[in-house]
Amino acid sequence: MSNMYKSTEDRRIRRTKRMLQQALAKLMSQKEFKDITVKDITDLADLNRSTFYLHYQDTYDLLEKVENEMIGRFEEMVDDYHSTPNNFSVYKIVDQAFDYLEENMEICRPLFLSNTNSPFLEKLMNVIIEKGFTRQKEVRGDVDPEKLDYQLQFLAYGIVGALRKWFQEEGYLSKEQIVNLLDQMITGVMEI
Repeated sequence: MSNMYKSTEDRRIRRTKRMLQQALAKLMSQKEFKDITVKDITDLADLNRSTFYLHYQDTYDLLEKVENEMIGRFEEMVDDYHSTPNNFSVYKIVDQAFDYLEENMEICRPLFLSNTNSPFLEKLMNVIIEKGFTRQKEVRGDVDPEKLDYQLQFLAYGIVGALRKWFQEEGYLSKEQIVNLLDQMITGVMEI
């Protein structure tokens, strides 16, 4: 019986957190993050402020936890990806990343388009650079670290810029088109 209660409690907690995250995302698309209050979030989520404080210290803590969850998911995707020297296509990982972005569009769009000083985009670029460096060393062995660093910096900024553009233009390029485009660009840069 206690296990049944625990799983119900966990499901309720996950649901509550999701409601708070969705409220934050909606508010971030309407106004600057610095102007969003806990009351704004709880009013929109139709929850008590005390419920908010059971899970988060303040709005910055909520935002940081949302960002860290997303960064963690992207790290998992990269860690699960395996390429070979003969097949460097990143299509599969980019496709998986876009599935995630589309499934979480409500929170992803404001994070990518926000003008807040949130470190989210910097963290994402660091994942691309650090994980890319590790993968390239594993796959290709003998790589010039200076050249690779330039390539990965270029890719990190390019990928984030392309994602921001994709979110801004909402539907101009289909998921399949943007995935193919990014795969071609990433593969092209890494083959230099």
